[in-house]
Amino acid sequence: MGCRGLDPDRRVAAPALAPWPVGHPGTLPAPGHEGGEGKGEGAGGGLAPSSLPSVPPEPELGATMVVTLGYWDIRGLAHAIRLLLEYTETPYQERQYRPGPAPDFDPSDWTNEKEKLGLDFPNLPYLIDGPTKLTQSNAILRYIARKHNMGGETEEEMLRADMLENQLMDLRMSFAQLCYNPDFEKLKPAYLEKLPGKLRDLSRFLGSRPWFAGEKLTFVDFLAYDVLDQQRMFVPECPELQGNLGRFLQRFEALEKISAYMRSGRFMKTPIFWRTAQWCNTKE
Repeated sequence: MGCRGLDPDRRVAAPALAPWPVGHPGTLPAPGHEGGEGKGEGAGGGLAPSSLPSVPPEPELGATMVVTLGYWDIRGLAHAIRLLLEYTETPYQERQYRPGPAPDFDPSDWTNEKEKLGLDFPNLPYLIDGPTKLTQSNAILRYIARKHNMGGETEEEMLRADMLENQLMDLRMSFAQLCYNPDFEKLKPAYLEKLPGKLRDLSRFLGSRPWFAGEKLTFVDFLAYDVLDQQRMFVPECPELQGNLGRFLQRFEALEKISAYMRSGRFMKTPIFWRTAQWCNTKE
């Protein structure tokens, strides 16, 4: 299903959101999560994923260290990570995993490799930076941020980033739960009814600040951009995304390195979700 925006005024009776299918490779709790896709070479630090072997090689002595980001060939939880890698000009390459064709969507491209990478908790996304091997998307974001002093400088900034990180993940996961549910059309009105309130809370939290933690850009702004952009794609005319949240999105997209990345061949806006999702599961 495509990624066209939806009419927020449609209202029908809707049951409560059902849980994701247990063990499904396209859902957030299962091994593999969602993923993102960036193609080709262009401005910034990324390398073409098609050029990579199955298991990332050891760097040659004296060579520039290139980190490896592993993920499904969709946007998902990798989007904010890619944006931060690009913004910090971190040299990176991607190992994109591709499922087999419908209806089984065989995940063996990933499962055949997941136990061979030396990951403590094998899952997607993962980041390999020399001897450092990480999973969990927010742990990866924080790792990159610490290298570039983008985790907040004052106690207040760090507290705001910590709190918003988890608030955004709640919104992200509720949205993914909706989009993977076979009863998507029935459940959509209930989601749309609650969305404005959640966005107003984020708007109040941002206030007149340029960035969510304060005056300086932090890793949590990359996560916020990703989550808010998905809601903007889902409900393009949402009034709550026209005020300071809308200006935040514009401000982020205007950052020089981000703008260059978005114009490059590597940038992937869609698909957001895995093949079995009910919305935005194909490239547009």
